[in-house]
Amino acid sequence: PVSGAYALGRRRAYDVALVVSNRQRRLPPFTHHRATTETGSAGAAKVGPADAPFVAGSARYDDPFAAYLAGMRAATEMALRTWTMRKQPQPTSEVEAAATGVRWPLRLLGVDADHRWTGRGVKVAVRDTGIDYEHPDLAHLAGPGRAKSFVPRESYRAGNGHGTHCAGVSAGRARPGRARYCVAPDVELLVGKVLSNRGSGWDEWILDGIEWAADQGARVISLSLSSERDSKAPHSELYETLAQALLEEERGVLLVAAAGNSSERPRFTAPVENPAACPSVMAIAAGDKNRAVAEFSCAQMDDHKLDVSAPGVDIVSAWPGGEWEASSGTSMATPHAAAVAALVMEAQPALSASGVRSWLRDHAVPLGNLKDFGAGLVQAPR
Repeated sequence: PVSGAYALGRRRAYDVALVVSNRQRRLPPFTHHRATTETGSAGAAKVGPADAPFVAGSARYDDPFAAYLAGMRAATEMALRTWTMRKQPQPTSEVEAAATGVRWPLRLLGVDADHRWTGRGVKVAVRDTGIDYEHPDLAHLAGPGRAKSFVPRESYRAGNGHGTHCAGVSAGRARPGRARYCVAPDVELLVGKVLSNRGSGWDEWILDGIEWAADQGARVISLSLSSERDSKAPHSELYETLAQALLEEERGVLLVAAAGNSSERPRFTAPVENPAACPSVMAIAAGDKNRAVAEFSCAQMDDHKLDVSAPGVDIVSAWPGGEWEASSGTSMATPHAAAVAALVMEAQPALSASGVRSWLRDHAVPLGNLKDFGAGLVQAPR
């Protein structure tokens, strides 16, 4: 099948820009659990596509020796992680303060309760699995033309909690008595369902969703989806062509994408996945409340670089059915970064999308290894 030729041709003003195979993309495998209080949680459970990554000790082996080796590996990994945690320096008082309640991601991003910038006047698009507009935190985002499904025979309404959670991170308004957890409460959110209820979607759906969002005036497009890429393998030419075209428009549109969740640190680290690996796409890594890299977060293993990192571990946000859930993944880091980009666009309206990307990198707080964190922890404008 052919994907993207018509959309790219329209945007670049010639007949055909690129002809490529129509590939399937998926949600990066992620975890979530019910947020029972503002500071606690219970009932952990894995959620994601059927090809979720291997977890040490979870496989069944008919060969006793293989089972023995798997058990030894799991025990060694647990000992190594425990030792590493003991050897880490104690958190500073600033990090300890940021670690309490659901607001710790906002504190790390530099977003105060009465922050000056709220994303007003900026359109942000979330390309994901749909949204539950009946959720009390998201009802203010509903409106004519703000949501559309590109998945055949499925409405834009959430059949998978991933899209609702990501929408809440960017623009959800907490109910009375609950702490604020979203970054940009006043952005205009455009929701495109480009992944099915099972968490997968074809390039043609995703490209149509990106094209629609750009036509609706989106300045930032958040993509919490990916496909694995071997180290030294090329980035997606299809997504790079589109991202570059959008970035080079008069004001530009910034594509922000999840780096991927295929690492199992410390056992192994996986390279940044597509489409985040594309040079014209902003690649987002995930960190935790102690500013350490998430064990699942993909890293720079070749010439395909990370841009910045954002909170992505135990992130509390809206969930279908009027619930709050805590989820972990670079999928959660991505809407944080996308919403911060919207704050910069509000604060610096003269900046192009390319300029906003540079601003975010220049103002990030360095956290350590560039291969794990990119320029560092993304920061909101003051």
